[in-house]
Amino acid sequence: MAKPHWFPKVEPLNFTPVNNSHKRYLGVWYKNIPIQTVVWVANRNTPINGSSGILRLNTTGGNLVLTQNNDTVVWSTTLLTKVPNSPTAILLDSGNLVVKVKEE
Repeated sequence: MAKPHWFPKVEPLNFTPVNNSHKRYLGVWYKNIPIQTVVWVANRNTPINGSSGILRLNTTGGNLVLTQNNDTVVWSTTLLTKVPNSPTAILLDSGNLVVKVKEE
């Protein structure tokens, strides 16, 4: 499968401050351009205060859960169907973040 035209121009999934703020967002950003541009961001409406955030993959149901330093949930996925065994999170070339069953 061919990579999309934007693929080599993005940073990997990371926690990034925006506009020199102390608030952080989990996302994917375009790199090497003067204006910080979002490709995808998880917690757009609820930034993490400070520098401590944890992204966990719930192995019993497959949901991704983003928490800040006091274990407060700031973002999570809501799967319509539980992933039965060994879920894995993958950022696809299309830019979609998906949770699926780990392939053996």
